[in-house]
Amino acid sequence: MKTKALIVLVTGLMAMAVSAQEFKCGENFKWLEESVKAKDYDKAASLLESTREKCPKYDVKLYTLGETVLQYYIDTYH
Repeated sequence: MKTKALIVLVTGLMAMAVSAQEFKCGENFKWLEESVKAKDYDKAASLLESTREKCPKYDVKLYTLGETVLQYYIDTYH
């Protein structure tokens, strides 16, 4: 009985950890979207890098936003 309780507890804690990670992905993605809309490309670039590394499959739009940021840098500094 103690083993079952321990398994349930560990499973619950793991589920909470995954849920917290998804929340952070969503939060970072939202900040990235807002930065691109505000044309704050320096902030967007740092958010893009961390979000892409930690949450590469969170949303396909991540790569569209990334394209916008990179195109800005190409047009500005090329």
